[in-house]
Amino acid sequence: MKHLILLACTLALLVSCKENPKDYVTFSGKLINKNSDSLIIRSHFSPYSKTIAVNEDGTFSDTLKVEPGIYNLYDGNESTNLFLRNGFELALTLDTEAFDESITYSGPGSENSNFIAKEYLLQEKLLNLDELIDLDGAQMEQRFLEIKNELLAYYNSDKSIDTLV
Repeated sequence: MKHLILLACTLALLVSCKENPKDYVTFSGKLINKNSDSLIIRSHFSPYSKTIAVNEDGTFSDTLKVEPGIYNLYDGNESTNLFLRNGFELALTLDTEAFDESITYSGPGSENSNFIAKEYLLQEKLLNLDELIDLDGAQMEQRFLEIKNELLAYYNSDKSIDTLV
C-alpha cells in the first residue's frame, strides 16, 4: 500500500511539473548601427501592431502575444518579414548597414524566420532588373520560368519549415 501511495505521489508530482506551453513569443536581440529608438512589429492579416523600445546600445527585448503567421519588422528605415508563433524564443542580430545580408535569428522557432530572410536574398539575386531589362520577350519568358523553378526548389528544400511560411 505504501508503494502505491508513493507511486501516486510521484506521478502527481511529475504531471504538476510539466511546463505549459508559453502563450507568447519572447523576442530580443541586438541592432548594430540602429536607425531609430524602436522597432515596429505588424501583422499582415490582422490589425496587430507593437512597438518595441530599442536601448542606446541597440539591444531590445519584449514579449508578443500573436496568432501564428508572417509579421513585418520595421526599424525606422527598412523592413523585413519574420514568422511568429507563441512559444518561440527568437533572438535577432542585425546590422542596418547590411540589412538583408546580416539578418540572423537564433533560438526555438528561428529556422522559419531564417528561411524567410534567405528567401529575400534569393529573390533579390534572381530578380536582377538590370539583367532582365535587356532580354527580349522569349528570353524574358524563359528567365521567369527559370526563376519560378529556382524559387519552387528553395520553397521545397526544407520540410521542417512551418507550412504557414
